[in-house]
Amino acid sequence: MGSQPSRYRVGSDFGCCAARIEIVQGVMEALPHPDGHFDFVWCRDVVEQLDFLMAALKGAARLLKRDGHMLVYTAFITELLAPQEFEMLERHMGNVSSNLVERNVEEAFDSAGLAIERKDVVGTEYKEFAEERTQPSSRTLLRIARLRRLRTSVAESHGEDIYDHVEANLHWEVFQFLGKLQPTVYVLKRR
Repeated sequence: MGSQPSRYRVGSDFGCCAARIEIVQGVMEALPHPDGHFDFVWCRDVVEQLDFLMAALKGAARLLKRDGHMLVYTAFITELLAPQEFEMLERHMGNVSSNLVERNVEEAFDSAGLAIERKDVVGTEYKEFAEERTQPSSRTLLRIARLRRLRTSVAESHGEDIYDHVEANLHWEVFQFLGKLQPTVYVLKRR
């Protein structure tokens, strides 16, 4: 089962798994399933954008079977992220600033009745690994340079908001490579 707050990306092609996947439009805190319905909840790149983090986490905890697990992949700010960079990510990507702080998110897990079974700080390792093989950060830097060079024409044709969002999204990738954002994976279980 996949949950989307809007119809955005709901029409994805799931290939051979399509018959086993149900997409439900809704939000984590109010999904139409009974308590203890799922063995596993996967939450990737979501926590940082949840306006109502506690309610969403309680909703996910409610859906987990007693021995179920939740995997959360998220990113946190580090001391290397400059205030103006933080502002750009918050303003143009829809991030909730408090959800980018590790301590706040871990306290929310606990308050929602979720215990941290395992925590892996990915840090820059994965981005370094990928850079050595396929150079995604180098390509992203090239895209930032081109975007900035073409700022006027991009903003005129697509709007300033779109330009700002694309620029912030590209920086998000580079900031992980530079250690300004700390990707972290959690395995959680109900308490």
